[in-house]
Amino acid sequence: MVRYCRSLMRNSVSAAGTINGARGLSAAVAAMITVAILVMTAASLVRGGWMRPPLVMPAAGPPWELSVGHVSVDVVTYSLWLAAIVGAAGVVSGLVAIQRGAWPSARLLLIAGMLAVTVLTVLPATGSTDALDYARTAGCSPSGTARTW
Repeated sequence: MVRYCRSLMRNSVSAAGTINGARGLSAAVAAMITVAILVMTAASLVRGGWMRPPLVMPAAGPPWELSVGHVSVDVVTYSLWLAAIVGAAGVVSGLVAIQRGAWPSARLLLIAGMLAVTVLTVLPATGSTDALDYARTAGCSPSGTARTW
């Protein structure tokens, strides 16, 4: 089976040396997903400049945040929507690249995923105040009884 797959790959190599355009598409996929993650990270880093309610940051330890002045909510909102669209396009392009014969490195994918998760974990949450609202009310309704969803 492996020999059959390799022979298929060898036969599908174009004159430019790419496998049905999968190499170039793979580079585009990596760039799109990286840009999307960097935009999300930047929005989390400057959370205090655009999102309310303000968080009291600990003296040491996560979550970490950059102290900046005012950042336009519109700029951050449009940037996050653009990041979502670019990230989704990256995922779709990645699936197309795999269909065309790209073989992504599992080790590289795991390392990149773990790095992204680690970075986004130590930054403050952005985009929704649900976690803060729940923490503020301690999961209780104003009457003091536990919520049952």
